[in-house]
Amino acid sequence: MAGQVEGIVGSLGLFYVNLVDGANRLLIPNSVLLQLAIIPLREPDRVELRARFPADVSPSEVQTMLTEQVTTPTRYPPHIALEELDGDEVVVRITAVPEHSAEGAKLASQILAVARSKRPGASTA
Repeated sequence: MAGQVEGIVGSLGLFYVNLVDGANRLLIPNSVLLQLAIIPLREPDRVELRARFPADVSPSEVQTMLTEQVTTPTRYPPHIALEELDGDEVVVRITAVPEHSAEGAKLASQILAVARSKRPGASTA
């Protein structure tokens, strides 16, 4: 293998190691892996938040609000998972990883501001 490969070990198998880098998956044969120099990297702590929105707000609208309002660079696009429909509210889990660990608090504040806005296009003032 020439160059540099970066990823998170997704699984270890008898013949291959599965590396995950965002949506990309890479299988590296164990015989090749034994010949490489491995440098462990620690990913910054992620920001994870459960938020309630009106039931007519879709996860894709939440994703759009995050894209428009979060300016802190992230390693991957924020992940939105629908958890439950509770009466007239929808509960989603928002997960994001800052590019740099020092910006975790800033990222958390921006995501919290989106969660407080409750509606697409609503003011966060």
